[in-house]
Amino acid sequence: ADAPLEMDSTSPESNLTHVLPFVNKQISTLIKQDFYWKHALQRLVQREPFLWQEGLFHLLQDCDVGPDEENKKQSDSKDLVERGLIALDASMQESFSEPTRIRYFHVFQYVYMRHLRYCGPVFAMPSTVQLGQSFGLHFFEPRYRIMIAEVMDDWPAESRRGPVTAVPPQKEARTTNTANYPTFVFANNGNLSRGSTACIVRVENCFIHSGGTADVILVPIAYVKIDQCWVRPNARGLHEARIIRMPKAESDKVEADAACSFAREAEREERARMAGGNLFQLHDLLRYVVMQQRTGQGIVEFLHDMWVDDNDDNNNNDDVNEHDNENDNEHDNENENDGLGNDEGNEDNDGDEEMKTS
Repeated sequence: ADAPLEMDSTSPESNLTHVLPFVNKQISTLIKQDFYWKHALQRLVQREPFLWQEGLFHLLQDCDVGPDEENKKQSDSKDLVERGLIALDASMQESFSEPTRIRYFHVFQYVYMRHLRYCGPVFAMPSTVQLGQSFGLHFFEPRYRIMIAEVMDDWPAESRRGPVTAVPPQKEARTTNTANYPTFVFANNGNLSRGSTACIVRVENCFIHSGGTADVILVPIAYVKIDQCWVRPNARGLHEARIIRMPKAESDKVEADAACSFAREAEREERARMAGGNLFQLHDLLRYVVMQQRTGQGIVEFLHDMWVDDNDDNNNNDDVNEHDNENDNEHDNENENDGLGNDEGNEDNDGDEEMKTS
C-alpha cells in the first residue's frame, strides 16, 4: 500500500488515501493502523532523503529537539522516523487539553503539509536564479507592496528596516515559513500554470519605505512546482499559489540549466565588452527607443540605422589605421634611404683620407 508521493513525486493520490479506504469499512479501519504509515515513512526517507529526511529534521527543529550536524549524518530512516514521532507527540500534547495519541500518520501529515507543500503569495518575473545566490529586487507595484508587508508582518519591526532576524514566526502565521525566515514564491519563469517551475525565496534583508515600496535581498532556497495558482480577492491582483518541492533529481536538473544560463549570459557580456565600439546596453537602447516614440517598423529602421552607423564607424577606423600604417611605411623607407646615402658619403671620406696619407 503506497503513500502519497511514493509512486509519483507530484501526486498526492495513493492507494492508502484514495483507493483502499473506499473498498469497505473493514479495510478502511485497517489502513489507519500505524504499521502502514510507519513503513511508508521509512521507505520515503530511504528513497528520497532530499525531501523526507530534511522534512523530519525540520520537524525536530520545530519541536526544539533539532539534531546537530553529526547526528544528521548518523541518522538512519528507522531511527529518524521514531524520533520524529516522539518529538511531535511531546510537542502536541501541550496543545491538547486531554492526552491524544500521535500516530505515524500525523508525522507524515506534518512533513507533507509543512515542508513538502507550501502556500504563499507569488512574485512573478522572468529571471534566472540559482540556489543560495542572493539577488536584490525593488517592489513598487501595489500588489507587491501588499505582499512584502504581509510576508514581514510576523517578524520584528527592526527586520523591516535592515537585516532580517532569523526568529520563529508567530504560531498563527497565515503561511508556512521555511528555516525561520520570511518566504514567498518567486515564479522566475513568469508562468503560473500548473506544473510550472518556480522557487521559494527567503528574505534576508528588507527595507520598507514610508510609501510602502520596498528594497529586499532574497536567497532562493528550493525549487518547486506550482500545483495551483489563483488571484487573491481584494489584493490588487496579487497571486497566491500552492506548490510542492521538487525531488533531488529534478532540482539538480533545474540548477544545472540555471548555471548554463548564467554562463551564456557571462559569455555574451564578455563578447560585448571585447567588441567595444558604439554598442548599446540593452536598458539604454530600450530607453532611447521609448524617448524617440518609435514603434513597429520605426524600431526596425532605427536598429538598422544604428547597425549601419556602427559598421561605418568601424570601417572608418579601419581606413584610418590603414592610412596610418601606409604613412609609417613611407617614413621607414625614407629613413632607410637616408641611411644608405650617409654610408656612401662616409666611404668617400675614407677614400680621401687614405689618399692624403699616401
